[in-house]
Amino acid sequence: MSRTLRLETKRLILRTLELNDAPAVSYNSNRPSVAAEMSDMILPDKEAGLNWIIWINSKSNVEEPWQVLAIERKSDHRCIGLVGVIPQEKINREIEILFEIADEYQNNGFATEAAKELIRWFFETIF
Repeated sequence: MSRTLRLETKRLILRTLELNDAPAVSYNSNRPSVAAEMSDMILPDKEAGLNWIIWINSKSNVEEPWQVLAIERKSDHRCIGLVGVIPQEKINREIEILFEIADEYQNNGFATEAAKELIRWFFETIF
């Protein structure tokens, strides 16, 4: 059962991806450090970003460990990346924590802040 999810930290909002995030998702996926680490997720344009968001939201489930969320900065409401938990079928459904932060927002602790909040939610809600 897919529903929207919203988590907050001091500086960030972690939320269900919205269709208007497509330009940011596409842009972020093409930044050099993101593209180097997640080459299978390069989205060449807004349309590819939109299709990916629709696909991700169709799979996301707040009652199971399958969730990918937008990372939004509270200060300017910009989508600066993604964070998620996904069971990996290939390795006994072990949970993978994924994240991406656009290059210009790296080295500010955003990934750590987002991952900590997602892990807290995950263990309090799923387990």
